[in-house]
Amino acid sequence: MVRWCGAPGEIRTPDAGLRTASLYPLSYGGARHDGTAASCVSIDVRMTTIDAQPTLHLYRRTDCELCDRTRLLLQAALEERATRGESVPIVREVDIDTDPSLEERFGSRIPVLALDGQELELATSGRQVRAFLDRTLGRLV
Repeated sequence: MVRWCGAPGEIRTPDAGLRTASLYPLSYGGARHDGTAASCVSIDVRMTTIDAQPTLHLYRRTDCELCDRTRLLLQAALEERATRGESVPIVREVDIDTDPSLEERFGSRIPVLALDGQELELATSGRQVRAFLDRTLGRLV
């Protein structure tokens, strides 16, 4: 619940109530003769949450030239999306050599992009990367 006192529709500085209350006690939140505030409105404000920013995983290996190239392509595609005002995920690089289960799962199919349960294996072209991002994150038309 938010309690707002003062002239409706006006942009006021923090000290506006102090400066104007003495001149216009009933219009600008000054005190009434009974000691209560004047011109106050209570508004029920419900906070909304924005969906958490998605996380895109780039599964790769150390010293992998294709993986390094995909990282650059991904960065360029994300910069393009940002300049168009489209959503951009958090990127998390994962070295599959540090986890045997990831090594078994992805093996020779790296680099792999994964977002919201969808995967793009052997992501080695800018067109593939951009299409994957548009498909998983949506695109403004």
